[in-house]
Amino acid sequence: MKHAFVLVFLLALLSCLGASCGSGGAGLNLDAPHITAITPLTATANQQVTFVATNVGGPITKYVWRFGGGATPNISTNASPTVTLGAPGTYNCTLEASNGSKGSYATFMLIIQ
Repeated sequence: MKHAFVLVFLLALLSCLGASCGSGGAGLNLDAPHITAITPLTATANQQVTFVATNVGGPITKYVWRFGGGATPNISTNASPTVTLGAPGTYNCTLEASNGSKGSYATFMLIIQ
């Protein structure tokens, strides 16, 4: 649960950086993708898993997932990539989602047990 909180906090912080949060601005730009969740965050070593990102913003036309060395393939451009997990550990991962002119960047920790 602690890791889910960290993910939500990081996603909210990253979204605010480009959206005038707290400065009297209009808030989120709904034309840009806005990733609010990524699953799974915890999984078992040597298993295949499919990652899914929840987007509440504009449409996504390009995905770049980076699994920090914890999965094969380590980089994927699929919307919901299926990967084989590697050795147990905690991996710093990222997802870049864009629609050509605007994008969203999410970081998350993948825990492989």
